[in-house]
Amino acid sequence: MHALLSQDAGDLDAAERHLRAAIVIHRRTGPRRELAQLSLDLADLLTAMRRPDDALTVLADGLAAVDDQAG
Repeated sequence: MHALLSQDAGDLDAAERHLRAAIVIHRRTGPRRELAQLSLDLADLLTAMRRPDDALTVLADGLAAVDDQAG
């Protein structure tokens, strides 16, 4: 929610911070589906910010975290 508001306001750095914070929380406690969605949202944001390498890292880390929670 905060990330979307920040993004809508044009504050992409704040949106990134909010998404990263949410991912940290969901890695410990959240359902896998939400963790996957947050990782995808952050990757999309980073891509829009012209940071494709960071986006790929977020996707890879997110998939690994989702897989860890499954097993």
